[in-house]
Amino acid sequence: MSYDRYRLDEFQDRRTEFSAHTELDQQLLGDLLGQSELIYASSKGLGHPLLRAIPLHVHLANSTSANVGRTLVDLEIELRRAASCLGNGSLRPSRDNQMVEVLTAQHSSSIAIVVAAAMDLYSLLTSRPVDFLLLLDWFWSHRHNRTKVRLPYEETDPTRVWDDIVAMARRCIEAGRPVVVTVVVESDGSTRFGFRSL
Repeated sequence: MSYDRYRLDEFQDRRTEFSAHTELDQQLLGDLLGQSELIYASSKGLGHPLLRAIPLHVHLANSTSANVGRTLVDLEIELRRAASCLGNGSLRPSRDNQMVEVLTAQHSSSIAIVVAAAMDLYSLLTSRPVDFLLLLDWFWSHRHNRTKVRLPYEETDPTRVWDDIVAMARRCIEAGRPVVVTVVVESDGSTRFGFRSL
């Protein structure tokens, strides 16, 4: 896999242009995310300490097992890649597979899943949540697509999507209530990352 697919130089240029008019208090948003934290025992079993995590509320319109499995694999890889990139500048996903764990799933005509984002993900989401989601959105759009639903939209200008993420962040800060990260994946594969007050 070529790392050129992630076009990080282009991301940095677009991010610099975008940040000039979208300043907000990321630490305050991070504090609100911290208020929704979960404490859970790793599924790796005995000998592993309890983990603190930020809940990610994932909604998948296509609930076939193949789509759910592939989407969750994609999501975990790109979450770990974003954590690695923001943490140490590497495009290789972190090797720590305790960072992401499925906690609950509910099925109706779609599926709603709560995913725990722990360790480095927890630290980044409680300190640089907007930076993290913008980078995650970029990586998601340029990923090696395992879901087979659609090709990533590499040529699309992310500004409108990023404006939506920042607008959600502002509303959550104004509400002052605990916040969770949201991921909505439609049947056509289009995906929206965001924040929601509880």
